[in-house]
Amino acid sequence: SGVKDNEEAVVDLNPFDFDKESLRQTFLQKPNSTASFFLTYYKILSKKKSTNANTELGNNLLNTFIDAMSPQDHANRDANVVLSGSLENFPLKQILDILVQGKDTDLGKRAIEGYIWLSCRRKYEKKNSGHSVFDGPNGPILLASPKFPLTSMCDKIGWDNLEALLVEAMEMLCKYQNTSVRPFALLEKVEPTASSGSESAQSRIFFRLAKVAYEKRFTADPVATALDFVEYNRCVYRRSCRASVKLINAFVDAMSPSDSSSRRVPLKEISLRFPLEEILATILVDGKHKELGKRVLEGYVWLSSQKRGIGSSKPRGPELLAGTLDGVCNKIGWNLLGDVLVESVEKLCEFDNTHYASQLMERIARLSSCGEASQCTLVRVRLAKLTSKKMLNIDRFRSTPVSTAKLFLTQYKQLEKDSSNKQFCSELLNSFVDIMSPLDIKNRKVPNSQITQAFPLKDILGLLVDGGHMQLGKRVLEGYVWLSSQQVPCYVSGGPTLLDTADASLVSMCEALGWNELENVLVESVEMLCKYRSTEKAVLLVDKISAASEGHRLRICSKMAKIACDKMIEELRETRQYSSAQRLSLYKKLLWLVGNYCPTIAPKFVTLAKNFDVDVVLYPLLTDVALRSSSSVEAMKHTLSELTTHCAQILNSRVSSDSSIVSAWTITNAHLYQFTEFGDFLQNQCKQSFDWRVRKSDHRGFEADLRRLINAQEIRCMSYQPGYSGAYHFKITKLKTCRVALSALSCSCSDRTYLYDSKIRLEPRDCLRHSSQTKHQNDKAKLDAIKAYLPADSSLKRKAVDALGGDDDDDVVLTGVAGIAETVAKRVKAAEDAGEVIEIL
Repeated sequence: SGVKDNEEAVVDLNPFDFDKESLRQTFLQKPNSTASFFLTYYKILSKKKSTNANTELGNNLLNTFIDAMSPQDHANRDANVVLSGSLENFPLKQILDILVQGKDTDLGKRAIEGYIWLSCRRKYEKKNSGHSVFDGPNGPILLASPKFPLTSMCDKIGWDNLEALLVEAMEMLCKYQNTSVRPFALLEKVEPTASSGSESAQSRIFFRLAKVAYEKRFTADPVATALDFVEYNRCVYRRSCRASVKLINAFVDAMSPSDSSSRRVPLKEISLRFPLEEILATILVDGKHKELGKRVLEGYVWLSSQKRGIGSSKPRGPELLAGTLDGVCNKIGWNLLGDVLVESVEKLCEFDNTHYASQLMERIARLSSCGEASQCTLVRVRLAKLTSKKMLNIDRFRSTPVSTAKLFLTQYKQLEKDSSNKQFCSELLNSFVDIMSPLDIKNRKVPNSQITQAFPLKDILGLLVDGGHMQLGKRVLEGYVWLSSQQVPCYVSGGPTLLDTADASLVSMCEALGWNELENVLVESVEMLCKYRSTEKAVLLVDKISAASEGHRLRICSKMAKIACDKMIEELRETRQYSSAQRLSLYKKLLWLVGNYCPTIAPKFVTLAKNFDVDVVLYPLLTDVALRSSSSVEAMKHTLSELTTHCAQILNSRVSSDSSIVSAWTITNAHLYQFTEFGDFLQNQCKQSFDWRVRKSDHRGFEADLRRLINAQEIRCMSYQPGYSGAYHFKITKLKTCRVALSALSCSCSDRTYLYDSKIRLEPRDCLRHSSQTKHQNDKAKLDAIKAYLPADSSLKRKAVDALGGDDDDDVVLTGVAGIAETVAKRVKAAEDAGEVIEIL
């Protein structure tokens, strides 16, 4: 045993002199060295002259070595044997080559059998420290090695002869290599070709090995096994459809055995990474294998509902079904999937996973029947009744009010299609209303989740109104107003903000029950909207339900309008939203409601409106044709007249003033910064803001250079990223203006050295020399238009208080003025030059 690759020493050895038991023990102690010795000796014998003696000598050598490697009597195998060293470099291929060339197929089979047995024994290795370390077996990994020609060996030895050994090898690989890809590497080696018959021994062995591999691996790691299957089957399908079918059957048998008693709970969780959708797409290709698709779904429902052991988390049920049903139901068939879908919803409800149960129900409700309308309807009705009983309860409504309401709508619409469900629909309707709005208000409970904008209030009220359930609609309305006004932890209540979307249903209920019946809830809803800073929604609600009001409707709408408009005017005055063009439509509604329903607060609105920007808000508001055509009430006419006169006076003041005097942006001692990067901008009185795309490291230096102007509140600087990403910008904004003659205006708008730099943006883009003339012409056109709404004898003269109020000079900051007296004197002089009469009050 100590001789290796020394041909001179080996020549004189005679196999007949070997003690078989000693050789077997030597082989177990040093399998690699013994096998190498055998190969060397046999190579020497093969070079000798071919004689009967040499042939007999070679045959005896083969038998002696194979007897040591794989005894025929299995009783001679010591189950507790410990190998010395690893078998990863064992020369199995070279040994089989010798046996196959000599057509000793039985010895080849025994060699493979012996290798499989040896690869499953424990082993110890000596480390550099001199200590021996014991290690577990690796299994027959050489058979799965890319360099090992397993297919050719099987062809030569015979697939039938090796079937049992290959199955055993796969079992051992799965046992000792359950976290690696080696079991599937062995499976790929025996994959049948397209020319192989479906009943061939190779196809049969491929199916058996696939079944073993997937059964063992799926129990250990279902997600990884499923991902491997999808990827491998994609490759197999391109090479051989028959092999793909066998692979699919093997995987389905592992995932969902036909015998339910053979099911095994996997060691790892069936997580959301499980490729259920890909598996079904693989199996249902070309519309085939419907039964297998059903079995996959059954297996998934069962697996996702099992608890793996003590300390593991609670199962969550078949969550993935909510996202994988598109096309699956029609491919497999509603008649096959009915029980599976019902069981899925039951499991989700059982594990309190109602969110996914709702998603599953909504998905099923949207699916088309594709020719199986009756079966599809039956399944949906079964599911609707099931979920209505299990999911429509007060606890779930408190937890997720929005999804519960949507679920109710879905189930009710599904059930009402069949007249036989009329009684059940009535019970379902009353049950939901009792949950949302109990008859005894003491039983109301604050929800754990906010009633968001996604709550289907409009659909629920529409459903009740269309069905003539007006009293139930009133209860739903009361419940919604109460629920949406409750403070929920981590949420900020906005009040009943959805009422304006359901105005048609509200009006229908009020007309049917009487406006007096719903007065309290309508007024309360406006109060809650104003309380929680949703005043604009309150104004919109009153605007939508107040058309053509009379009698009790007029009284209630007036009451609601006074609350909403008074609060809205207060908020606008606090926030000083005087120049927001986006809110023009709100201002129109507010003016219409004040003029028609609550004239007592008209003076407040007039005071507010006089602060509106003339160009952006006030002029468009007063020239709105639709608004003026609806002003039939005297209070409305008076309000419009007062505001129109005010607007005309301001425009007249602008037109009468000297057009050569403009309001310009000014910086004190701007010439001191003429040699800086922004010196031209600071001296240019036409531009208010300077936005420069420049590296951030320079921003601090710019701020230091401008510190004096910042402290004097003449400018404001800001370092920012547009859209919170990309390059940094440095922005300078001037804060003060003064009245300047165009002839004295400091302007460099024609200087192209910086105006056309792609990294710099200046605002406004127009030069004051041109824009002032345009503005003067526009003011004259607006004055002519607004005069058309004034009486013929109307005077545009303003009182001193108005003239000095600065309505048209909000942006004026006079610099270099000695005091208040001089400031007043200059404004009075401007009014006199414009031809206005000053009345001292």
